[in-house]
Amino acid sequence: MPIFNLSNAMSRKNLDKWLDDALEENGQTVMSVGSDGPVTDFIRTKKGIQLKTLDINADKNPDFLCDLTDMNVIEDNSFDCVVVLEVLEHVKDPQKALSEIWRVLKSGGKIILSTPFIFHIHAEPHDYWRFTHYGLSLLLEAFADVEIRERNGCAESWVVTLARMAKGWGKVRKREFIMVPFAAILWPFAILYDRLNPDNRSTSGYFVTANKPVANA
Repeated sequence: MPIFNLSNAMSRKNLDKWLDDALEENGQTVMSVGSDGPVTDFIRTKKGIQLKTLDINADKNPDFLCDLTDMNVIEDNSFDCVVVLEVLEHVKDPQKALSEIWRVLKSGGKIILSTPFIFHIHAEPHDYWRFTHYGLSLLLEAFADVEIRERNGCAESWVVTLARMAKGWGKVRKREFIMVPFAAILWPFAILYDRLNPDNRSTSGYFVTANKPVANA
């Protein structure tokens, strides 16, 4: 297994299942931030969802070509759900982005987001933030029913870091030869350690759901 796939599986642990659980079908209008990739592809498989995409890259042919912090092409109260997976760390003004998401969500609408914590710099130079559990709570204080989950435990997060270290070494085959078996051997021990010694102070990232409060009649 390539090093990226192994470390990706560890760092994104549970994301697909949690996204599946958080998405509701039944004719929901959903906006996915990012026009291609596994998240949008996964949402497209869900029946009964009316999907629109948003991106700043015109080459990806999004339904809405704009920045997440300035979605003036989208009317207020347009969506039942906005999915923002692995995006918030790349946004220059996260609070403004969340304010815009609040605006385009319908009353009672849901935001689904994920963001890394213990994780290497990626998509350089547009990687700006790492949020703690408390930081995410603060950013989402206007929302209701905020639920924040750690993707994995402390030991697993450091195995992810170890696996990702290989991306900076020499030739691909050489670093994979060294790091893939090492990370693969350590991973089950890390899972066991985290089960025996739960510690949520370190994780590779967070998965979050929150609702826009229902407007008073």
